[in-house]
Amino acid sequence: NNLAIEIARQLQGKASQWKRRSFRTYDATYAVDHDMTTKSIAVPDEKGVAWLKTTLDGVYCIDRVVRYRSYKRTNNHTHVCTEKGCDVCEGWTCEAFELSVYVERFTAPNETPDRGIETAGCKMGDTVKFRTYNGYYIAAYEVAIFAVQNLA
Repeated sequence: NNLAIEIARQLQGKASQWKRRSFRTYDATYAVDHDMTTKSIAVPDEKGVAWLKTTLDGVYCIDRVVRYRSYKRTNNHTHVCTEKGCDVCEGWTCEAFELSVYVERFTAPNETPDRGIETAGCKMGDTVKFRTYNGYYIAAYEVAIFAVQNLA
């Protein structure tokens, strides 16, 4: 049996343009602090590109990612992932944002943990990245990342 679990061991959050701006109260780390009273805002650059990236402590089989856009849990984007990507999104203005899940830190085959997980229905990765190209900010009160765990 497979069970969806939320990954609580997120190492860090990073966002576009923080060094150039003085939005310290909206730092990217607030997107992964498990606190719905704080928020992160990624600011678009001069080309209109903004991004928000979460790095995990290992490679997981990600099947769902939720970005809470306000402190209200009903105001969110929910991305459903398959082995091909995370293109299915539910929520207001989903079409303005893209989500990618990929392996960034664990590059050598012997460094990638073998979790014994069938990858159909999820996307393997240690990095989750939201991106927009149209000048929108990316606001996140919290990012919840769900993975498939093999209990067999």
